[in-house]
Amino acid sequence: MDISILNLVNKVITVSKSDKKLLISKGVEKKKIDVVYNGITKISKNNLNYSLKNKSKINIGCIGSVCIRKNQVMILEALKLLQD
Repeated sequence: MDISILNLVNKVITVSKSDKKLLISKGVEKKKIDVVYNGITKISKNNLNYSLKNKSKINIGCIGSVCIRKNQVMILEALKLLQD
C-alpha cells in the first residue's frame, strides 16, 4: 500500500542515496525520487515558486520524526514568503 501511495504523489524526497535505492527496489518510480541530505537545510523562494508554478495546491508529507533537527518549520516559513 505504501508503494502505491508513493507512486501517486508528484515527488518523493529521501535523505540518502541508499534510501532512494531501497525505494526503487521496492517499486517506487525512480523519476519521482529526489535526495535532500539529512533533512531540509535550505529552500530558496525562487526554487519554491518554480516548483509550485501552475499548481492550485501543494501537499507536503513527512515520514519519520517531526522535530527541530528535521526542521520542518523551515518549509512552513518558506511558504509564508510566497505572494501568489
